[in-house]
Amino acid sequence: MKKSVLIHVIMGIAAMMLLALTITSCSDDDDNKNEIYIVTNPVRNVGVTYAELSGQFYPDRLPSAYVSSGQSVQVGMEISTSERFEINNRLSGYIPEIQQNSFVATAYGLAPNTQYYVRAFVEVGSNRLYGENQTFTTLQLELPCSVGEATNVTYDTANIEVAFGVQPSSTAVDISYGLACSTNKDLLTNTSGMMDYNDLESGAIKLYPVSNTGQNMVIQLGPLEAKTTYYYCAYVVAVSYYDETPAQIACQLGPLKSFTTESRDGLLCIDTINAKFVLAEVSGTTNLANMHSGLTYKLVYQRADEEWAFRSEEEMSVEGNKLSAVIRGLSPGEKYQCWITAMKEGRTVLESEKRVFSADNPGDYIILDDATDITSTSATINCQLLGEGYESEQWCLIYYGQDKNNLLYVETARPSGDHFSVTLTGLQPNTTYYYNSSALCHLSFGYADWFKSEVKSFTTLPDR
Repeated sequence: MKKSVLIHVIMGIAAMMLLALTITSCSDDDDNKNEIYIVTNPVRNVGVTYAELSGQFYPDRLPSAYVSSGQSVQVGMEISTSERFEINNRLSGYIPEIQQNSFVATAYGLAPNTQYYVRAFVEVGSNRLYGENQTFTTLQLELPCSVGEATNVTYDTANIEVAFGVQPSSTAVDISYGLACSTNKDLLTNTSGMMDYNDLESGAIKLYPVSNTGQNMVIQLGPLEAKTTYYYCAYVVAVSYYDETPAQIACQLGPLKSFTTESRDGLLCIDTINAKFVLAEVSGTTNLANMHSGLTYKLVYQRADEEWAFRSEEEMSVEGNKLSAVIRGLSPGEKYQCWITAMKEGRTVLESEKRVFSADNPGDYIILDDATDITSTSATINCQLLGEGYESEQWCLIYYGQDKNNLLYVETARPSGDHFSVTLTGLQPNTTYYYNSSALCHLSFGYADWFKSEVKSFTTLPDR
């Protein structure tokens, strides 16, 4: 016989209440009081959150007044937590199919360990004729498992054994059980009651369901946050796949336990960053080998001053527990951030703390001296070019003028000992001049660019 999904019941926070439909009922026809035309069967198949309802309907036994009225006839079931079926405490649904005077429907979303009343009805127009009341009680939630102490606790994982004591009293479709975990102790303190579905959706409570195979099993929790206390317990919750998502889910929780993950300090870190003009040499340390095998390491870097910066990666060399890599193609003078990522089979195992560094600015390696030998019409400018990119330079340029932001004149400074020197002539007496130095820096093979020093100033002497 085909069953119908009949009734969806909404569970409240504190108790089970049934949504009401406004209906009109009537008593049996006095002339047909001995005729039975609608029968409510005893309820036999009952679970924690569901019950199978059934009955019989004999349309040929309906009172003649109803049959001759020409009104539509529908059959259904009504359910309530009250024997009196008050209008604000009942829910009904129609039966879509009847075979050989019999019908079956299943009510889902019921509350555990709750007594219900049910009755079949036949609806003729706006009137309902009822069969006798039947009652049943849903099964109680029984916690079939327990959890042991956390073992093998690391910075991001922990193992917990789940043991079984009794066979669940209902099918896996009706209930779910296993291990519940949260960083919020208060969410797991009620040993029985209701669980907020929003806590499950948000991840505030995480459930690890298991199957009762008759053998203990170990669940590995992870990935977890380092240096964090987690609370956990065995759980059983009532499940109904035919309900709309309920705000509250009936549950029972076992004794609460806890563990704290280890610190990840020293497990993966950047030790030194030797930044140059267009490259940076990075070294680090890993102590993950005793926890994970088959790890590879990548050095990830990006510009630090861009909100949506593009990320680049370099494979890191491994020697023992030491890591190294060279970042190339940096922009001189720009700020970057980098970190090490440990990978296993395409999954990130751990990331180090981020470090910020700046690629050297070649302009900072043009050391411009104060002007010397200042007269009313001349002054000597000296500078030094430091850093690897300037080693082959044989000259540099000195820009000068009376406007700090517009240095119109240029002279070439030539080597003079360990520095470069040029004497500016034809200057005006008692006048302030601004100047800087510009030199070509060889950043890498085939790549060079001009950079400028800071701007300085001097004032020529008055004309005698």
